[in-house]
Amino acid sequence: MKLSEDTVQVLKNFSGINQSLQFKAGKTLKTISPLKTIFVEATVGEDFPKEFALYDLNKLLAKVSLYKDADLSFDDDKLNISANKKSDYIKYLFPYKHKSTSQYIYFMNFIFVEISQMIFPKDF
Repeated sequence: MKLSEDTVQVLKNFSGINQSLQFKAGKTLKTISPLKTIFVEATVGEDFPKEFALYDLNKLLAKVSLYKDADLSFDDDKLNISANKKSDYIKYLFPYKHKSTSQYIYFMNFIFVEISQMIFPKDF
C-alpha cells in the first residue's frame, strides 16, 4: 500500500493534535487531543487492512519521507516501509479489550508477553 500526499498531509495534521494514533481497518481515521478538546475525523483514499496503533505518528512520517514512493506492508507485529531495495519498519501496538469496561488497551508485542504471564484479578 502506498500513502498518497493527501493522506500524508492528514497524518501530519493529526500528529499536531495527538502524537499517537489508532488506525482502524478501513478508510476512516480519527484522532482526539489529549485534553479531549479537539476531535477530528478524515476519510482517506487508502484502505488500511487491519487495526493497529502507533505511539509516535511522527516516526512514521519521518520514515515515509525518507523513501520516495514508499510501499507499506503489514506484518503481525510491525509496519514495513520499503522502496528501491531499502526497507525499515515500525513496531506497532496491539489492541486488548478490557473485559469489564470494554475499552481497548494497547501493548507492544514484547510487553504483552510479560503482562500475559502475570496474574490479574478475575474481572480484568
